[in-house]
Amino acid sequence: MRIVAIISFLLCAHVCFSQNAAQVSNYADISSSAYMYRADRKPDANKPESWFALMTYSGQPFNKPVNVKDSAIRKALCALLWEEIRPVKTIKLSWKNNAKRQPKPEDLIITTLDKKNKASSWWNNLMPVKREIKPLLSPDKKTYTYEIDSTININGLVISVANGNGDKFDVPEVSVFTNSGWKSMNVEIEWGFDAESKGKDYSGNIETYDGKVSGLKSIDPGTKIKKSDSWFSLAAAKESGIKFRLDYIGVSNKREIQPYIT
Repeated sequence: MRIVAIISFLLCAHVCFSQNAAQVSNYADISSSAYMYRADRKPDANKPESWFALMTYSGQPFNKPVNVKDSAIRKALCALLWEEIRPVKTIKLSWKNNAKRQPKPEDLIITTLDKKNKASSWWNNLMPVKREIKPLLSPDKKTYTYEIDSTININGLVISVANGNGDKFDVPEVSVFTNSGWKSMNVEIEWGFDAESKGKDYSGNIETYDGKVSGLKSIDPGTKIKKSDSWFSLAAAKESGIKFRLDYIGVSNKREIQPYIT
């Protein structure tokens, strides 16, 4: 089981986990945990890490500035890059009903970023692999679903167009499903439980990787929920803190441990 949550205040707090036995869903969508590139954004509006996916896809070296005008990159519609190997089962592309520049299924190319070997490197150990997969179309033809025959382990993927440039088409919403489902637990975080911590600022927010937070609530009147993932709190009550539900995957495929490679 692997759970990752980053809590953005630095003072000590007491954390309690309560595991739910039931699995929330059959397959988990991990797209929100990826660094994503979209052709409908300006280059500097995309996450810097997402360019590693495009540089690998287009065969550009990492020790030189990225050539954003490279013909392969210009054909990219979108790209996703994860921080670890992902067991992918299904890729789903969905366009809005009012999309006027939706590419045809036969115009799209799915390229996955697979590891080359067992070397203990990260994004510099990937190779692009073109996947010959025909999508299943929804009745309204607004969603293309690509089912993987046998689950593949990848670090990222690139969706590109065969003809033209990616910025000439509407970018879809991308969902990427693994072969494992969401699991759920209830989390409670308390602070201000000793004299030294009272009155200190425990305001913060929660970021999740391979997870989803919902139902964020305070456990005392002094803690105020600002958004669905953040709060303001000056520890004053006997018990101050927050509670929420965390859905998580808990499964990843690590590379084998290898000696450093120079």
